[in-house]
Amino acid sequence: MSLAGYSDQPAEATPTNDLLAFSGLSYVGLSGAGDISTSAKQTCAYCLGNSDAQGGWDAAHPISANISAVGALWGRSVSAGAGVTVATWDGKRAGATVDVDQGRVFLFHDEWVTYNSQWNGSSLQQDCRTNGDQACMTTHPTLTYQIPQFWYNTIKWLAHDPSCFDIRDMTIVK
Repeated sequence: MSLAGYSDQPAEATPTNDLLAFSGLSYVGLSGAGDISTSAKQTCAYCLGNSDAQGGWDAAHPISANISAVGALWGRSVSAGAGVTVATWDGKRAGATVDVDQGRVFLFHDEWVTYNSQWNGSSLQQDCRTNGDQACMTTHPTLTYQIPQFWYNTIKWLAHDPSCFDIRDMTIVK
């Protein structure tokens, strides 16, 4: 699995693309043409850690199961060449997969799916559920995004062989 969008510099994609050349997938990085959502646009984005709700999930792909949105900001689109599209956003390919020999590859356009602000809102500067902003009161990463589901689906799909390891639901047993 590969994530991008760590920098606003288009050349950030070059070393990653070199490593992933075997897969036929790559990030569009030269000249900034592959940039996706370079600034938070949604009205309540500050309630979401200054990210936007990235939708565009292909319901037919297993990685997209039960996902309507994840937080994202300033990603790099995935080339339109090889692979199966998992998500599109801003009119660009936001994620794609490909099977290579006995393995699998998944490229995703943004790294915001790794931040605590996107998982549980723990590092938000403002919690709109409690700050009195009526227009954004129901906006919070735990209400808006399905980040744990994203990771569950991704790891399960990448494992390919269910006997490889055991992924259990996050239900707390008392």
